[in-house]
Amino acid sequence: MKKSILTIAGLSFLIISCSSPEKKAKKLIQDHLSKNMNDFKSYEPVEFSKLDSSFSTYERRTMDLDIDTVVTDDLNSAYEKEDKFNAQEDINEKNFKPVFIGWRMNHQFRGKNAFGAMVLSDYNFQFDKDLTKIIESTDRIAATEEMERQFEESKREVDRLLDRNY
Repeated sequence: MKKSILTIAGLSFLIISCSSPEKKAKKLIQDHLSKNMNDFKSYEPVEFSKLDSSFSTYERRTMDLDIDTVVTDDLNSAYEKEDKFNAQEDINEKNFKPVFIGWRMNHQFRGKNAFGAMVLSDYNFQFDKDLTKIIESTDRIAATEEMERQFEESKREVDRLLDRNY
């Protein structure tokens, strides 16, 4: 009896430790949602993307020509500084080597919001290299809406500047 219990425990451990990376990711997501959703009992998975590698990306810096630079230097000098800065950024970007930083998976699901209404959610989950924890979760719908808002704001600013120059 004791031997069979140890055998079952050993097999259970082996099965859990040998589960596929996709299963590990899905389990981490469901654990995360159980702690963070308004009503996890209403959780309905819709779709999981494939588990994919995640790599570092180059974030290009920009040089802002502030008013002090333009006042203390002549405008041509300020633009020369900006050109040198941009040339160095071009070199940095060309020489950048992406590094494996972990894993990612998108997940669509339904669940009740704070008002009790069922809503569709779409999240991107970033995992560590060993698939032991979620590093970041991003609401893809909210991120898209924020980008659209920023685009419209930029468009209004360009229109305002163009109207002022004519």
